[in-house]
Amino acid sequence: MTTMSEAWRQRLAHPSWRAPEIGPKHGLGSWVPWNRRRALLHFILQTPFRRMGRRFQAFAQTLRAGRRLAAVHGRVFDLDDLRQVLTVACVRHYVDMSGPRTFAVIGDGYGRLAGLLLATLPDCRVVLVNLELPLSVDVKALRRVWPTLDRLIAVPASEAASLRAMPLSGAFNVSSMQEMTLATIADYFTTLRGAAAATTWFYCSNADAKRQPDGTVVRFDEYSWDDRDEILLNARCPWAQSNYEAWPPHYFARETNIRHRLARLHKLS
Repeated sequence: MTTMSEAWRQRLAHPSWRAPEIGPKHGLGSWVPWNRRRALLHFILQTPFRRMGRRFQAFAQTLRAGRRLAAVHGRVFDLDDLRQVLTVACVRHYVDMSGPRTFAVIGDGYGRLAGLLLATLPDCRVVLVNLELPLSVDVKALRRVWPTLDRLIAVPASEAASLRAMPLSGAFNVSSMQEMTLATIADYFTTLRGAAAATTWFYCSNADAKRQPDGTVVRFDEYSWDDRDEILLNARCPWAQSNYEAWPPHYFARETNIRHRLARLHKLS
């Protein structure tokens, strides 16, 4: 189903992917080894981002879980972590995620988002989908937290069509559909629409437009949305518009606007 994008072919050629441990990997997001000074700088610089979570009832619980996961890894709780905390808390503000539900996470650096779901929703199952090498890192990172984890299903992206047989209540994609071809994106939408559940929602947070190495521009509005989808949220993602550098400490705008949309997908009959 899914073919690897040229952007990811280039990333996986980086020497960091030759090491078997789960430390820093090129293109997989940040991995900042913990020390007191770094942790304090990140905590201070995250203040305006934490304020964004105050309106979400599940934010405090999810934040505690995110900090625990980073601590087990020996990492600083960084902005990538906080953004995923905000994502989970935001979706829980709009949809009921409690109970024995199954969620898919399509692309997930170091298992951050999947880990938050497993930590805060004890009855859920998580289906984690990624390219083979990143998927192995995701699973290793999660196994470090839960050595005998039995609520996780790892699916290589090449077998993503198998999700159609699963009762997916919802799915997440954060910052990776922008790296795919429109054909691959369409395959994922078809799979989610055909998943074996009466309703399936989809949270998608990606760039308005992203230029690929071959010059192709992938646009959020050109994803395989359907006018019959029930839109619960559709806006610029407030916690994804800017970044910070820890040293020298400063904030800066991202190169492109990031949109997030939460929709109950029109299902295939």
